[in-house]
Amino acid sequence: MRRKKKETAKIKMINKVVGRNFRKYRRVAGLTQESIAEKANVTIEYLSKLENGTYNARVTTIIDLCRAVSITPTLLLADFFTDKSNGISEVIFEEVDKLTLEDQKLALDFIKRLARG
Repeated sequence: MRRKKKETAKIKMINKVVGRNFRKYRRVAGLTQESIAEKANVTIEYLSKLENGTYNARVTTIIDLCRAVSITPTLLLADFFTDKSNGISEVIFEEVDKLTLEDQKLALDFIKRLARG
């Protein structure tokens, strides 16, 4: 029984991270839940619950959603495979998430320019 609770907690945590990451990339792309739901053939309610981490989506649905936002599924799972010991990426994402969509686009443009040197 203890192992099952541990696995359930792990699945919930994964769902929250995947949902949070999907919401972040959807917003950065300037897309609404409505437009993504239509493109990925899911309901708005489903998408909302996925973004809130309450749905455990099938891999095929994740692929359809990622295609609708023009990202790869690896971006949704990157938190589990990268070293975030300094935590700066998470802080940046949290701050950008507070911005208006217009300001998020400006921030993204600025970051891209910095990355190019």
